[in-house]
Amino acid sequence: MGGLTLLVIITRRPSWWRVLYPFFFYSRKKKKKNKNKGEGIEKKTPKNKKKKKVKEKNKTEDAPVLKLLEENPPEQTPAANNDHPYHTLPDKVREYCEELGIEKNLLEKYSDYLYNSARFALKDYFPEAIEDMTGKRKVPFATPLMLEHAQTLLRVPKKPIKKLYKIHGDEVGKGGYGSVIIVKCASSQDRFAAKRLPHDTERSIETNLSEIAFLDLCKNHPNFVHYHESLYLLSPEKQPEIWIIMEYLQGGTLREASKSGLFEDIHIAYVAREVLKGLQFLHSRNIAHRDLKSANIMMSIKGDIKLIDMGLCAEFSNGPRYKMLGSNYWIAPEMIQNKPHYYQVDIWSLAVCLLELFNIEPPYAPNSLKCMFMSATLGLNSKIPGTASTIAKNFLEHCFQIDPNRRATAENLLLHPWVKQHKIGTGIIDILKQIFLANSLIHLGF
Repeated sequence: MGGLTLLVIITRRPSWWRVLYPFFFYSRKKKKKNKNKGEGIEKKTPKNKKKKKVKEKNKTEDAPVLKLLEENPPEQTPAANNDHPYHTLPDKVREYCEELGIEKNLLEKYSDYLYNSARFALKDYFPEAIEDMTGKRKVPFATPLMLEHAQTLLRVPKKPIKKLYKIHGDEVGKGGYGSVIIVKCASSQDRFAAKRLPHDTERSIETNLSEIAFLDLCKNHPNFVHYHESLYLLSPEKQPEIWIIMEYLQGGTLREASKSGLFEDIHIAYVAREVLKGLQFLHSRNIAHRDLKSANIMMSIKGDIKLIDMGLCAEFSNGPRYKMLGSNYWIAPEMIQNKPHYYQVDIWSLAVCLLELFNIEPPYAPNSLKCMFMSATLGLNSKIPGTASTIAKNFLEHCFQIDPNRRATAENLLLHPWVKQHKIGTGIIDILKQIFLANSLIHLGF
């Protein structure tokens, strides 16, 4: 409407206006042009600079991804370490080592790492290596405040346990720590997993409270098993024990899934991403899992990937830890080298789990001692399969850095293109259903 009014006004002007109007329009256009050449530059320059800064900032934020893609990290082999000469090892240990197929000069060069590995993997040959598991630890896994909080979560039931939870089937897991059974809640009829643990020594009490504290901390994170409650009971033998009641996941472990051989590169990337989300949550709070292995990663038929078994988790606000622990195949080099360790140990363990999905079994299986020795000396890059994609290989190489200071972090790896692929979870539910249905039929005897 405004444009029409202007047109009417112009058309009603006297004839002289029609002659002068083009000159008037031209002079205004010229002034505007000159203004852009002069004053306009001053206004535009800061804007351009601002844009440039934003662009540089984005470039900096993307730098970790670009670095991961462009640079294949060189393999870092440690210096010779032989304070425990090879010939001083027990005869049975040397006989065992000679069957590993490792060059003798390598065993002699890194005899200390062989000694540390053998003491851990072949405890029967080193009676002095068997630790007293009853005494209190010098430094607890959890902070005093966390242990105090865990104690408040542990309750003594007023009713007999059978009136609260009914055992549903046989044990589904057993180890040095205790056992895991499936139970059904009497009130809700929901199924849960119950971890039964002895609670009778200073060491076991401290370990159990630590696990409860870490489970409670992670209970609302989607990549950790959901913690329900903890109960203090007396076993049938009248020994103190606790039941940690947790979410029951219909599915199985990564160990079971890896044996199927059904996982393709993109499905393994999905597993890596989900585990990394859980690790990032822990590491951002100065906590490491320290027993990350295929048996401690649960996979549900809905595609959920969740970490379980927080019994060896540790808090690092007071500095590094020094003790070697965990499970043989998945132990990081710095532990085997008897060096201080931080949360980077979990990144190495994750990469070993991913190798299982690629290769169906852990590196150097069935010989875990060989895996430990090679991890601490030459690394595990040679076990990355040729079938892995280029970006998967790049991802694993950044996890398999022998020097923990060069190893990628969980936060950094979550930016890696391998775990940021489009439709990364496609088909994972169908594969997991297929795997765990087959496992169920096997357990039923079909």
